[in-house]
Amino acid sequence: MEMEKLVKSGYFKWTLVAIAALIIVLGAFRLGMIVGFRKANFAYGWEKNYPGNFGGPRPGMMMGDFGRPTRDVRNFGGFQPFNDGRFMMNPHGAGGKIVSIASTTFAIKGGDNIEKTVIVGKDTSIVERRQNLSITDLKTGDEVMVMGDPNEQGQINAKFIRLFNK
Repeated sequence: MEMEKLVKSGYFKWTLVAIAALIIVLGAFRLGMIVGFRKANFAYGWEKNYPGNFGGPRPGMMMGDFGRPTRDVRNFGGFQPFNDGRFMMNPHGAGGKIVSIASTTFAIKGGDNIEKTVIVGKDTSIVERRQNLSITDLKTGDEVMVMGDPNEQGQINAKFIRLFNK
């Protein structure tokens, strides 16, 4: 009888609601951590593999040369801080002009002047208006929008590519 009275009390109901709300809030924070880690991991992999993908500057140049001493000692004891997200790239997509094409990959350069490698698979949809295309229909200078998943080398495994008219 005592247990039944406890379950029906208002304190018990509010305690359950508070516990459920706490679980939801902690789940939202965890989801934010997972998404942030995935974005940072993609940016790190992209920068680390930039010379191999594009023959560009050495690693560390794209995200601010973390360990480079500065004269301003207000920044983390004299070292340049991690920038506030301005250099974080979207790992799941990109848009811009095609600058080079290979058999199953191409590179695009967006408005941020950063080249990204896109991998086209067998199940990648390439669409212009309502017409389905293949990678052979793409050419240098075409404007595209790419959506897909990042890989460990900082490339995008394309799921969907939209070609825009010139």
